[in-house]
Amino acid sequence: MAENEKETRSLALTPTWSVALVLTIFVAVSLLVERSIHRLSNAQAMKEQAQLREEMAYQYKVGNFEAAAAIQRRLDPDVAM
Repeated sequence: MAENEKETRSLALTPTWSVALVLTIFVAVSLLVERSIHRLSNAQAMKEQAQLREEMAYQYKVGNFEAAAAIQRRLDPDVAM
């Protein structure tokens, strides 16, 4: 019966290099996930900006300057018109 029991090793008996390796993998994966989320949000923001610029050009073309100015303020809130 003793043969079937799994041996568990405490953290104090685990080699330092294996603990360091596992933690390094955890940190690397978390950084990779964080950067991926950041890049996806930037891509989404750029896509939204492109759509707004297209809509602003259309509003200028049809002569709706108030709507175009509102879109421009949304695109560049720091620029005074």
